[in-house]
Amino acid sequence: MPTFFSWAADGEDFSPQRHAHWDLEIFQLSIQQNQGEIAFATLLVKNEAPFPVDRQHALIAYGEPGAPQLIFRGRLSGMPRPVGQALLELHFTAEPSNAMEQLLALSETLKQPPYWDTLFIDPLHADHPGAVLEARSASFSWNRLTGAVILSDLFTGHEHAVIEDDILENSLKVNIGEPPLDEVHVRLMAEWVQTLDDEADLAPALCRRFSRGMINTLTPQSLKNSWPKPYTKLGRSGYTILESSLQEVTPPSTGALNLYPTISPNFMSWDETQQKSVMKRAARCWFRAKLAVGWSYKQKRREIVSFTLKQATIFGTTGKKRQLALCLQAVGDGPRASFFMTDRGHQAIEHAVEIARCHLAGTARCLEVELMIPFAQGLALTTDHSITVKAPQLPHGQLTGKLISYRLVQEAGLAYTWLRIAVAAGARPEDAPDNIHAEDYASIEYGPLAPQAFHRSESGIVFKDYSEQKPREGIQGVHAFTELIQNIDIHGDGQHQVETVLANQYPLCANPMNSLEAFLTKFQIDLQNIETHDVLEHKITLDIPEPWYPPQQ
Repeated sequence: MPTFFSWAADGEDFSPQRHAHWDLEIFQLSIQQNQGEIAFATLLVKNEAPFPVDRQHALIAYGEPGAPQLIFRGRLSGMPRPVGQALLELHFTAEPSNAMEQLLALSETLKQPPYWDTLFIDPLHADHPGAVLEARSASFSWNRLTGAVILSDLFTGHEHAVIEDDILENSLKVNIGEPPLDEVHVRLMAEWVQTLDDEADLAPALCRRFSRGMINTLTPQSLKNSWPKPYTKLGRSGYTILESSLQEVTPPSTGALNLYPTISPNFMSWDETQQKSVMKRAARCWFRAKLAVGWSYKQKRREIVSFTLKQATIFGTTGKKRQLALCLQAVGDGPRASFFMTDRGHQAIEHAVEIARCHLAGTARCLEVELMIPFAQGLALTTDHSITVKAPQLPHGQLTGKLISYRLVQEAGLAYTWLRIAVAAGARPEDAPDNIHAEDYASIEYGPLAPQAFHRSESGIVFKDYSEQKPREGIQGVHAFTELIQNIDIHGDGQHQVETVLANQYPLCANPMNSLEAFLTKFQIDLQNIETHDVLEHKITLDIPEPWYPPQQ
């Protein structure tokens, strides 16, 4: 059947009747396309009249006159190259004029977690269409006839073809490429400055440590004198007293229970004036207090997640490993002590797992099948095709893989299609650990980790819950006040003072109140040291018990 060539304008529709002619006499033709690339055509033609200036596009068709089918649409690329005196070599590309616009539009639809995460993308390259493939085992596939682009999986295309009886003699070859990776080890790092500016009233916690849950004393003046003053810094601790007050009050009446007595029980004391022992009682004072403390905390933090994702193929152990060091872009400063324990951090971890899977997937197609079929039988094939090849010389009689390269060739009286098919060599998941069951899995949700023992990512990779691996250093939480109070020590509580006076009344002591000199009401609040360090580093180990199983093709 003849092959037709027509010069055309950009965007000109193909007509089987109008374009079934020869604007150029073709001696050789090669139409080639590789996975992820745009098709191109190379023609060897007769060096005749000059090319039309207003029509730099070509429509190449094949078939019966009057009803040929379009097999290539493209524009002239570069200058014609003379081959001797009588021939010219021409190059055409199937790249459409809106190629970049198409890629950008397609990539925008793919910017969805967990296969897209802006924290992994350099802002300078955020708009590069290829960035959306970092965590996807897929490539762009360009249609050489329409110029349209779609996303095509590395293992399974949207289209499928079976080749069995059309294989040209002695053209079938099976090659083993580079051995697949055994595993990918990932080190994922995030850095930020933990910032906390807050204040809290220490008085309620202090009051709870006094008898009856209220500040009380028999020595009120010493307590007033020692009470902290406002707007003072507590040494070099980083804390500042913002508001401080101590107000003596009449406690609530509690009837016969007398929970808040305003005077002590009777005690015996010596009266120097009367020169005799007398019964006395001491005033027991009760106070309402406020002790507001503020602090400012700025601590650089670094958090590192490490994990290893293994791959199971029919080759067993190959000894090949890969190290990936991933550093997140600015995760944003804030009060958190851990980034990877947050919902955003969980999302980043799953994205890193998918990146590791893609590195494995890129090596899993380690078998390649090459063959040739008649020219006409290859016209419909694209880089979005899965192809099953059936032949007696193949293992088990057949292989299925993804078409990664093809050439439609006409030369020296021959016409054929050459194909290269990549075949994945995955093992069967029969050796998965017996202690992991489907009911143990929990789907990843972008919120606090659920208590399930295992979690399954979007692509099916299972990893253990890591929520217990929390940081131990520095201030831990957003609402960290409960962490700040390390200890409260009360010396000379009102009840203790009463007991001391009663235990030292006359005749043991002439004036039992003097015994309180050693038991004046004091308190000490120990606050967490918020001294900062150069950096606090926290490490998380992600346990992925199962290997990833690429398709067994």
